[in-house]
Amino acid sequence: MPKNKVVVLTHTKDDYGVFSVMEAIREQGGIPIRFNCDEFPGTNQLSVSFIDGNWQKLIFDGKDWHNIQEVNAVWFRRAINIGKIMAASIEDKYKSAAIQEATRAFNNFFSSLDEKLLLNSPFMQKRFYSKEYQLQLASSLGLRIPETCICNSPTQLKQLIDKYPSGILSRIVPISLIMKKFQRQLSLLLYSAKKKWLI
Repeated sequence: MPKNKVVVLTHTKDDYGVFSVMEAIREQGGIPIRFNCDEFPGTNQLSVSFIDGNWQKLIFDGKDWHNIQEVNAVWFRRAINIGKIMAASIEDKYKSAAIQEATRAFNNFFSSLDEKLLLNSPFMQKRFYSKEYQLQLASSLGLRIPETCICNSPTQLKQLIDKYPSGILSRIVPISLIMKKFQRQLSLLLYSAKKKWLI
């Protein structure tokens, strides 16, 4: 099965740039598939099935069904306004829930694809904001990183404090009102340890 299709995730009000990109894909021998996110669900559809031990993931662009096995790349050009057209025909009290459900289904489908297919993926972009991911990536590339503890456990934090009696650097970020008690526990722990902190 040839992998010569490129899915372009965009919306019905996108500018002329999307046509230029799709033409460039054709010039390279590819088949562009325009998927307008605001027409999902409705005109555009997604399908995931597991039958007879095989996964099948399909995309319907309003004209044809495309098997993800034929897709060489998925470009998140402007994957916005998911469910917008559908929501226009729904009672106001149900609009928010309907859009949330459509967005969840959309994200679940595309986040389940091999990440090597995804261009400008918002799922990957979110990982870049993760301090844990940044440190793991840096370490895997051979960079030296400091011993680190990112936690919500005073017990785990104390182990790092005890290992470095001369002091460590810390940044405590309040998470929510629910975490106030925990923040107080941390503050007391840090105070009792008599360390120097950079907050």
